[in-house]
Order: sequence, then C-alpha cells, then structure tokens
Amino acid sequence: MFEQYKKDFAKYKKKSLDEKPSRQHANFVWRKRYKQALWIFFGFGALCIIFGEFIVGIFMSIANITFAEKMSGVILYGTALIIFWYTRETYDLKQGQRKEFHEVKKQTDYEMRPYLRLQWSTNNDNLFQIVNDGRGIAIDVRFKKLKLYDQNLENIFKFKSRPSIRPNGFSDITLIELWSGAYEGILEQGHANIKSYFETWINHGFDITVTYKDIEDRNYTVIFAADKTYNDWFKIKEQKLN
Repeated sequence: MFEQYKKDFAKYKKKSLDEKPSRQHANFVWRKRYKQALWIFFGFGALCIIFGEFIVGIFMSIANITFAEKMSGVILYGTALIIFWYTRETYDLKQGQRKEFHEVKKQTDYEMRPYLRLQWSTNNDNLFQIVNDGRGIAIDVRFKKLKLYDQNLENIFKFKSRPSIRPNGFSDITLIELWSGAYEGILEQGHANIKSYFETWINHGFDITVTYKDIEDRNYTVIFAADKTYNDWFKIKEQKLN
C-alpha cells in the first residue's frame, strides 16, 4: 500500500513543484486518498474513544465511562466522518459537472463560430467569393489592402467591407467594386482586364488578410494564400481568434 502511495505521490508531485512538501502530501491525500484517510481516522479515533479512558486514567482519576457510552461516541464519530465523506463526494460531483459543463460549452462555442474561406470565381463579373462555412454569422468583414508589385510599379487594391455573412452564405467580390491606383499601368503591361491580371498573380502567389467578428464581438483574423493546387485556388494559411 505504501509503495503504491509513493508511486502515485511521485506523479502528483511533478504537477505541484511550487508547493511545500508537507502541503504536497496534504493536498495529495485530500484530492486522491481521502477515502483511505477517512478509514484510518475512523480506526484511530475509535481506538482513542474505547481505550482513551485507560490511558488518561494513568495520569489522573476520571469517572468511569460505560461501554454503551463509548460505543455511542464511536457511532457519533463515525457519523461525523460519513457526513464529511458525503460532503466530499458531493463536492467532487459538482466539480465534475462544472468541468463537463465548461467542456460542452467550449465545444458548442467552437462549433458555433464563423469560419471563412476564399475561392476564385468562375463568373467573369466577379473576382472572388468569400464564403462562411461556419455555423455562426460573420460580422464586419474587412479586407486589408492588397499590394502587388510589378517591377517598380506598386498596384494597391481595396476590397469593400461586408456588414455580415450568414452561416453557409457567401458574398461576391465583384470587379466593379475594386479600386486601384494602377489600372492604366496594368493595362499597359498587356493585361486585358483586372481578372486576368489577378489570375496571373495566382501563379506567383500572394496573401489576402481578412478580419471579422462574431455576435459576441470577438475578433478574428484569417489569412488566405493564393495556391492553385487547391480547388478554391486559395488555402487557409491561418484563421484564429485574436
């Protein structure tokens, strides 16, 4: 029994290195070995109640205590330990229920979050589609400026923000909504239109960063990386809760 105690305590000790040794043992017994400790306390207490009269009588004279009174004391002492045991079991049960509740809430909360992805549009009037594959609504969807460099020419593109994207919904990013300070430069480079320009850049690779919120006003960031090896032509490089 003591060998098993040593092994179990050694495992517990690694998780509580910041505690003093005496406190480590006390907490270990309280959390892991309280049932065995109660039996030990009961046996020791019962012996003290039954034979305490003889020990105390060596040093002083005391009134005789009948066997019935001793048994009554043992029963009361045992009842107190049982009440303590019940209280401890109830505490463990509540702690377990609380932990389970938090785990379920955490899992449910995770499943109800919005989750965005970006895909290339086959419609000639659209450039991309921003899709919400999550179960939660995405609010205040904002695109960061996209900068593409052709030699010494910097092309800056802005995409309009979306007030919301419903679960399993999407929003088209149209060519007409784009603003660029380099349209003329792009056309001079031999591109028939903006879409063909972006399609060329898909092969080179670039990142699009999007921020959004959920209904609880938590902020998210997602980074899409252009990659034609994916059927959407974009992979989700990172999507996280800020």
